[in-house]
Amino acid sequence: MTLGSLSAMKSALELFRSPGFYPLRMDFDSGTVSFVPMSRAAYKASSFLDGRTQPTSSERYDIPAADLLLAAAELPPAPNRVHYIFHAAFCCSTLLARYLELIPPCFVLKEPLFLTQMAVVRPRAMAAHGAWSGVSINDGALDPAEWTRLLDLCVRLLGRGYAPEDIVAIKVNDICNSLGELLLARDAASKAVFVTIGLKDFLLVLLKSPDRRQWLRGRLLKAQKDAAIVPELAVFDPAQMSDAEGGAYLWALNEALRARLCSLGQSSVLTIPGEEISDAPAGAVRAVANHFGLPVSQGLPKNIFSGATAARYAKDPSRAYDAGSRRKELKTLQKQIGPEADRGVEWAAKHRVLFGGRP
Repeated sequence: MTLGSLSAMKSALELFRSPGFYPLRMDFDSGTVSFVPMSRAAYKASSFLDGRTQPTSSERYDIPAADLLLAAAELPPAPNRVHYIFHAAFCCSTLLARYLELIPPCFVLKEPLFLTQMAVVRPRAMAAHGAWSGVSINDGALDPAEWTRLLDLCVRLLGRGYAPEDIVAIKVNDICNSLGELLLARDAASKAVFVTIGLKDFLLVLLKSPDRRQWLRGRLLKAQKDAAIVPELAVFDPAQMSDAEGGAYLWALNEALRARLCSLGQSSVLTIPGEEISDAPAGAVRAVANHFGLPVSQGLPKNIFSGATAARYAKDPSRAYDAGSRRKELKTLQKQIGPEADRGVEWAAKHRVLFGGRP
C-alpha cells in the first residue's frame, strides 16, 4: 500500500503526528515499513514492542520507506520531547519503564523493534555523531548515507505522542546502546538515563540458564561490531571466550558506551544503578522523572509503588516477582555458579576493562 491509499490513516500528516499507527518493523528486502494500529492501552499492555506487540486489530499496513521519506521531508516533526533509557540488560530497566508509564504525561515505548533493527544493520565502526572511522563497512550492512536517512525516519516515527504535552521515553534494546551518541545529538533537548548493574550480579543472572547462555552467544556476534570503536575491547575475539569471559566482555562494552555517553555532560545523561530501581524505587523513579522533565514537583502519583508493577516480573507480569525475590535469587545463584562468575570478574580486572563500572 502507498500513503495515498491508506484511507484508514487519513493523511501522511496524521501518520507523522500520531502514534495511533506503530511502525512495527522494517523489511529491508522489500523496502517497506509495517504499521499496526495501537492505542495507549495497547502500548502499555505490550511487554515489548517487537513480536510481543499487542495491536488493537490484526490489520497491517506495509508502506514503502521511500514514500515515508518523501513525506517526512515535507512535514514538520512532532512537537514532543523524546528521551531515552539505555541499559546493560537484566538490570531492572523494564521495571523503570513500567513505573514511568504510570506518570502522566510520559508515553513509554519499550524496546521498539524498528530501532533495534537499525542498530543491527548499522555500518560498523561508526564514530560519534555520524563520522565514519574508515574501517571497512562492507559487512552486509546498509550504505552509511542510506542508513542515516532510515534512522532519521525511524526516530521521527517513534517520537510521536498522542498529545503535544506527551513526553516520549524510549526504553531501547541493549543492542541500541551503540546509537546513544547519535540519538542524543539529534536534539539538544533529549536526555538519557543509563541503567547499570554490577559485573558480578550481571554474570550471575546471565549465566543462570541455558537459554540466556545461548542468548549471550548470539549477542556477542553483534557486540564485536560495536567494540570496534573501543580500543581496549577491539583486540578480543569473544567467540574464543568462555561464557563468563564473554559475559564480562559484553558488560564491559556497555560500560564503555555509557562512559562515552556520560562524556557528553551530566546534564544530558543520568546513571541509575538497577538495584535502586528494585530496592528503593521512590528515589530512583523521582530522579529519572526530574531528569526527563516530568511534572512531579508535587510528588509522584499516589500508590505508584503499591500496585502490581512492583510485585510482578516486569518482562512477564503474569509472574510474581519483587525486590525480595531478586535478592533471594542472587544469593541462590552465588551458591550455584558464583565461582564461574568470579572468573568473568577476574578477566575484566586483568584486562582493565571496567570503564568505571562496578565489579
